Amino acid sequence: MFGFLKHPKQQRAIPPKTFIPPSQPLDPNLEENIRQIQDGMGVPGDLVIHRFYQGNQALAAVVYLRSLTDGPTLGIQVIEPINASIRTQQGNSGLQDARTLLSVAVEVHDSLNSTIQGLLSGQAVLVIDNSAQAQAMSLPGFPRRAVEEPPTERVLRGSREGFTESLQDNLGMIRRGIKDPNLRVEVKPIGERTKTDMAVLYLDE
Repeated sequence: MFGFLKHPKQQRAIPPKTFIPPSQPLDPNLEENIRQIQDGMGVPGDLVIHRFYQGNQALAAVVYLRSLTDGPTLGIQVIEPINASIRTQQGNSGLQDARTLLSVAVEVHDSLNSTIQGLLSGQAVLVIDNSAQAQAMSLPGFPRRAVEEPPTERVLRGSREGFTESLQDNLGMIRRGIKDPNLRVEVKPIGERTKTDMAVLYLDE
């Protein structure tokens, strides 16, 4: 009788894991910073790079993830003011401190690792040529579930609000119910890869 031929099991090639040293600084060169961000994130399909030009020279770029950032708000509150600044000033000197230019809160990143973590948290990052810092604006735009009564925990009296997947929404509901200045909220990321934000709340009495 015929026997079955056994083919050797093919090993699937596993791409090398991206490792970014926590202290790796940003590069003063704009295009080198963009390249390092792309390499560190594996060039994802939802990564958007919006460059700002004066003539043929790229002065700066806003980098963000389309799936996590509010695009329309980014256009109005970040991109339009930067375009206006570049039109009225020579070079990118007016962009060195975005806090004087933008109406949104700005966080400064000095390392490549913190810049990428900011992007993965929904930040839009402004990278400027001849600057080793990135200026990040928090403009989250990912889908969120509305606050509603939990279907498995219906009550006749009391609150009809249930927690959602959004940590900030949940913290807001707790603060509305506990208006105590002694309420402490400690937020820290957990998970080696997921970097999920976790909050510990307690009354400091």
